[in-house]
Amino acid sequence: MLYNNTHGPESKMGAFVLRRNFVLFLCVFGIAAFGAGCADSNPAGGDIESQRYISEPEPEASSEAPKLTVNPLTGEENLAPGLESKRPVAIMINNIKAAWDAQTGVGAADIVYETLVEGGITRLMAVYQNIGAAPTIGTVRSARYSYAELALSLDAIYISMGADKKYYEPYQKQLGIQWYNLMSHEAASFRVKNGKAYEHTLYTSGERLSKNLAKANIRMNVRDSRKKTIFDFAPPAESRTLSGGTCNTLKVNFSDTYGSSYKYDPAAKTYLKLQGGSPHKDYKTGAQLKVRNVFVLFTKVTEFSDGYHVKSDLSSGSGYYATEGTYQEISWSKGAAANLFTFTNKDGTPLVVNAGKSWVSIADQAHRPDFAIG
Repeated sequence: MLYNNTHGPESKMGAFVLRRNFVLFLCVFGIAAFGAGCADSNPAGGDIESQRYISEPEPEASSEAPKLTVNPLTGEENLAPGLESKRPVAIMINNIKAAWDAQTGVGAADIVYETLVEGGITRLMAVYQNIGAAPTIGTVRSARYSYAELALSLDAIYISMGADKKYYEPYQKQLGIQWYNLMSHEAASFRVKNGKAYEHTLYTSGERLSKNLAKANIRMNVRDSRKKTIFDFAPPAESRTLSGGTCNTLKVNFSDTYGSSYKYDPAAKTYLKLQGGSPHKDYKTGAQLKVRNVFVLFTKVTEFSDGYHVKSDLSSGSGYYATEGTYQEISWSKGAAANLFTFTNKDGTPLVVNAGKSWVSIADQAHRPDFAIG
């Protein structure tokens, strides 16, 4: 039976549904109206906070490469600003034949000097402008007389393991060289089991030296009087050849038993280093050493009174410069102990050197007839 009773349960339920629907209608209408209002004030849509974020673009990343400064030892633009004003670090490297295959880190040096020390053998002085980036270096041996002056000319921090007490130490004190002796700074070095005798097992590294030099009472910035670069370098992008002729190979003898030679690699535009006629390779990497510039400086080498240790006259002389598979004769002078080398062409005009790593061989003029170039 159907009832038409406005006061019954069905009537009350219907009224409730109508009220509920009306409330929902107002809510939906209100939200739509609010949204329309928001749309007027924010045409792009979305909430105000997110729209504010979108309207503020993040700064664009710089496309410029970081500016680098010129390395005073190589003429290359490869140093972070400020490093060019730091003192280079010069490290004595063992070059006795028994330790040749244990040498490492020499190829990372910006410039290497080689000259006689005693008994017909040479040592190397590997020099780094940015020592913090240097790898493991060694094996490290004791300081010698001629290298004291070479280090001083660069205003370098001179590092060795001990020294010749009879000739080097008095000269070091006379010159006032800041000498960092690893015998007194053991934390800056370490031993490696490389199959050699104990005296051929000492190494250091750029990381250890950086950490320990920072703790030492050592001046870290180069003296103001030193030239900005050690050579008169050509711009890094230039590649200059020399007028003396072709130089695909070069050989220099330091004594009857020790010599260095170089072979030009035209693809890399560098000279590959050889020692004893065999490739001069890095102990850790196996890579053959290579440099862009080779200097051979002839001078008088004399013995000290002990008849064993020697010194090289670093006042002036003549020699050769090789680069880019070419060479020419040069003159050189140094003068006072703190002075850098000055190089000129045979006509006296300044020698312009290609930017890059260099090897400087300072040889006894008595062995000049053994010098070969071709």
